Amino acid sequence: MEGNFFGWILPEFIPARFTRSARYLNDVQCMDIFNRITNIALSRFKWDGLPDSCKPDALEETLFFYGRAVFFDDPDLGFVHTPVNLPGPYNIYYESTRREAYSFGPFKRSLTLNDSVLIRANKTMSPDYITVWTYTPKIANCLRAIDVHTETLKRPYMIKCQEKEKTSVKQAIKSISDNDIAIVGDKFADVNSIQVLNLGTTSNLQDMWANVKNYFNQCFNSLGVKNNYTEKRERMITTEAEGEGNSIRHMLEAELSERQDACERINKMFGLNVSVEANELDTFRDELIELQASRVTGMQEGMNEQSGWEEGED
Repeated sequence: MEGNFFGWILPEFIPARFTRSARYLNDVQCMDIFNRITNIALSRFKWDGLPDSCKPDALEETLFFYGRAVFFDDPDLGFVHTPVNLPGPYNIYYESTRREAYSFGPFKRSLTLNDSVLIRANKTMSPDYITVWTYTPKIANCLRAIDVHTETLKRPYMIKCQEKEKTSVKQAIKSISDNDIAIVGDKFADVNSIQVLNLGTTSNLQDMWANVKNYFNQCFNSLGVKNNYTEKRERMITTEAEGEGNSIRHMLEAELSERQDACERINKMFGLNVSVEANELDTFRDELIELQASRVTGMQEGMNEQSGWEEGED
């Protein structure tokens, strides 16, 4: 089976339905935003040195959706990582001395502190998908509000008619929206049966888009991802720029440090050479260099302006 989707010939491909249903569009908008942000979140870290029996993508998915994973040497599968339950009992450091690994299959293994390593997504083992899921409906609601507002700007009016004529009027408006000719029957011969109320709508698109960008910014900052929705650096004073960069970097490093700690424990317990790094750290390093350079440039420009002013005075 193959389908033609806007010129793309794709096997077994069933595209999302196109409909004007507001509820369906709301759901699709939420799904699209959640998946886009999730794809970015899953690309924050790069693992190296994992055995061939392990899959870095699956490990990051486990940490993203469960907040923790367990690494161990399975007698049948070799080195693997899976989701894990921590049922207790607990030692004096609040660690569960029993670990229950599980996955599809069904796959279940009972482990201990001595034959497995717990990998935390962060210190509280909080799943990051909760952050994305929290902001997804907010962003989707803002974008759908923009859709509605845009339609209102296209037709800044309300139509008043008799109840029995409402369906016919809606069909006529739909025909206009679909670039078709609107044809009405004789029952609209009475010019007073339909009234158009002008709403005098003012465009608020700029403020509405600013709200969308703010939500995206807050979500990405919570994930430790530098993003294009942050304020442009030339619009921010130095303390604001440093503060924003620091908060994003700390969020990223909070998760990175837990992964690096797990790597050390894995290497010590199993004699491997596993490592992990953040894809954003180089960006932060370049950002700091850029910030320092801008400071020096600013000082030089200030000195030149002062020198020129003094020469002009003479």
